[in-house]
Amino acid sequence: GRVILAMWWFMILIVTAMYTANLAAFLTVTRMDSGINSISELIAQDTVKWGTVNGTNAEILLAAAKSSELEEVFKRMDTVSSVQEGFQRARDDEYIFFYG
Repeated sequence: GRVILAMWWFMILIVTAMYTANLAAFLTVTRMDSGINSISELIAQDTVKWGTVNGTNAEILLAAAKSSELEEVFKRMDTVSSVQEGFQRARDDEYIFFYG
């Protein structure tokens, strides 16, 4: 009887500790900004630049786009000369690199 009671209280202690730790982690986590979720949000902001390598499919498709939003994306696009430069700018700066 005592062994079962001791195991029961030990299990209650573990469950309570796990619940408390999970609650503390949930309440202290910082909410992350969701970032840019659409083309219209990309166009509306001024902090992040975007672009692709000259002559890639992404540039050709954006140049031929009929949508006013995609035309604006193409017009304001900041192209790079190589894939390596695009990845480097995406790592170092606030830059979105379209590649494909």
